[in-house]
Amino acid sequence: IRILPHVHDTGAFFVALLEKVSPLPGEKIYKEKDAEEREAGESGSETQRVRQPPKKKQRTGFKEEPYFYFEKDEPIWPGISQFYDMNPEVDPTHFLSRTNDGKKRNLYFTNKLVKDVVTLNQDHIKIINTGVKVLVRSDNKGADCDFRLAQEGSQVLLPLFKKRKISITRDDMVTMLLNDDMCEPPEIEKMDTKTQEQCENLESGSLAFTHKREDGVEITLVGWKGAKSVRGYVAKHDRIHYLRLLNADTSKYEKNKYQEQRDLLQKNGSIDDNNENSNEILAENGTTKNDDLENGNITEVKENEIKNNENVDNEDNGNGNGDRNGNDHEMEINKQTG
Repeated sequence: IRILPHVHDTGAFFVALLEKVSPLPGEKIYKEKDAEEREAGESGSETQRVRQPPKKKQRTGFKEEPYFYFEKDEPIWPGISQFYDMNPEVDPTHFLSRTNDGKKRNLYFTNKLVKDVVTLNQDHIKIINTGVKVLVRSDNKGADCDFRLAQEGSQVLLPLFKKRKISITRDDMVTMLLNDDMCEPPEIEKMDTKTQEQCENLESGSLAFTHKREDGVEITLVGWKGAKSVRGYVAKHDRIHYLRLLNADTSKYEKNKYQEQRDLLQKNGSIDDNNENSNEILAENGTTKNDDLENGNITEVKENEIKNNENVDNEDNGNGNGDRNGNDHEMEINKQTG
């Protein structure tokens, strides 16, 4: 039967009835006893006995690490709660991570309803991702807490703690958003006096910077406060978004990839000269390689790779063996004059 054929006969739907006439090659056959044998109750039978195929075992484990919620006596919770001055009603059992024994790197947060769904279905449902990332491990000797704030969970966690957040001006926030150089972070003494006063009594560590526009829209950035400078931990696309909300220039982050590569090559020459100073600044601002990857910073180009590229270009242009060609030319002149 042909149903709804195409006008130009280029395709159509078909319905067909297939009847099995014989077993497939290699198919196991299960024969039943004849009716007469069943009635007579004879024990003998010509039935071919075939062992039933083994039942498939239900999978009980997952390749992905499961989620583990905090207990009431979680060892790392008192340090976090004291550093950020968490509200007393915040339940630590709503925080979770993907490891139970080792070092916890990322901490997530859920409400009670999501927690019940996760805990009651951990052995039956394969959970790939859940919760909002609110804290990230950032081991630094200059800070009292090993966990810093995460930008994506700032809107969730910010109402839950009292300390480690300050209000800054629009110009200061624009300065932090435009400065993505980890070697030269914005200095506190160059910021507004109100910002300096708020940072003066705060120890080094993670910090939330907030600014409220005239229309009431509040913008929050998470970052790090060092001894003399501050730095924002914001990804590139978020920086562009917040700069547009502040009516600021975004041309710095909207370059094409070729222009970014040229700027990086020019900047690479001055990086090696300031390695020692850069390392001190990175330590002060709590920066790690993982933080740079998360914030979308561009990886530095090695100087050796640049030199190799220059040598390849010279060989392609016929300049790779300039000294040798020159010496050969002098030898030919000497032979002629001799």
